[in-house]
Amino acid sequence: MCHGSGEDNWFKSGIRWNVGCGSKVRFWEDGWKDDGIPLMIKYPRLYLNSNQHNTYIQQMGSSVEGAWEWSLQWKRLLFETEIGMGANFLEEIQGVTINAHQQDKWVWLNDPSGIHTVRSAYNLLDNGSRDENLDGVFKDMEVKNPKQSFLFCMETDKRQIAH
Repeated sequence: MCHGSGEDNWFKSGIRWNVGCGSKVRFWEDGWKDDGIPLMIKYPRLYLNSNQHNTYIQQMGSSVEGAWEWSLQWKRLLFETEIGMGANFLEEIQGVTINAHQQDKWVWLNDPSGIHTVRSAYNLLDNGSRDENLDGVFKDMEVKNPKQSFLFCMETDKRQIAH
């Protein structure tokens, strides 16, 4: 319940990178844009054509007179069929603000403060479990040792945040 794939991956789907200086976030491989989808998934042909795999955002450009300028490196020129994808890609990254004086950080999307709390996780899981077959995952769950189960999930969440 604390982590996994598919429907059980509630924790990972509830966090996003808030990009500051871009020193911790990989440009292509991490889901740092608002939709959380990595650019390598959204633009696979451009990713294959890029010379900058596993490169941090900070290494993908520089600040010139207070504005961020991308320095994208390609293996070859785009094919005619890739030009539309390239235009969409450039439009998507054009408005990104990189702040050299701010650290990158994880933001918890399920609380207005952006900070992960037990209450926000509980509310997310409890509300997400309401359907014809379930009436609140925590109300019907029989736990032999609730304190121990709670501590296990908290430790797992801490390890997820640290990575």
